Amino acid sequence: MAGFANPGDDELRGLLERVRRIAVVGLSPKPWRDSHRVARYLVERGYEVVPVYPREQEILVKSVEVLTPLAGRRPIGYRAPAWQLSADTLALLAGEGFDYSSNMMDRLVPYVHPPVGGRSLVEIPVSWILDDAPFFLFSGQRAMQPPGPVLQGWLTEFEGISAAHGVTTFTFHPQLIGRPSRLACLRELIEHVRHTPRVWIAPLAEISAHVRGAA
Repeated sequence: MAGFANPGDDELRGLLERVRRIAVVGLSPKPWRDSHRVARYLVERGYEVVPVYPREQEILVKSVEVLTPLAGRRPIGYRAPAWQLSADTLALLAGEGFDYSSNMMDRLVPYVHPPVGGRSLVEIPVSWILDDAPFFLFSGQRAMQPPGPVLQGWLTEFEGISAAHGVTTFTFHPQLIGRPSRLACLRELIEHVRHTPRVWIAPLAEISAHVRGAA
């Protein structure tokens, strides 16, 4: 926002001296998380802390409410951030009427989860090796990779999974794959897949419906 500036140290200090009731947004119950440590520090110094920690179901329901009008239809598939599921995720998805999950990395072919609350979710497996982030996301712990070798790895994975009659589920992020050199590789990948015989290119919803019909 134009003209906005974060408050300076003196202003922050003044607020903390005047206000004794503070909301900590994203307060985690896990003691090793930074938000938990900050809250504990405040409590130890006499502040009243109001925890703001939305639960998984609240986030899921709110996300559906936001995405449905934007997409023009209700979402039926779910992919967790970084594929991190809780022990409750699949049951929550089944309870909210979702059709499929695309988070597991245990197989090459889609499968149906055991029923939860009378509903079974289809699983469409993913893999880090088919995600652009490990190769193109800058991190102090690893270097970004040149697009050429990454493309070759994706092509080899696609050929191997296709030979096993599996599903190759790529994961692309616009801010990563959208660089010109990477887009050129993506075009080459798409053309290779399109011209490979006996390959079905389909949205995950259609794959889920096919798996459910064959189960």
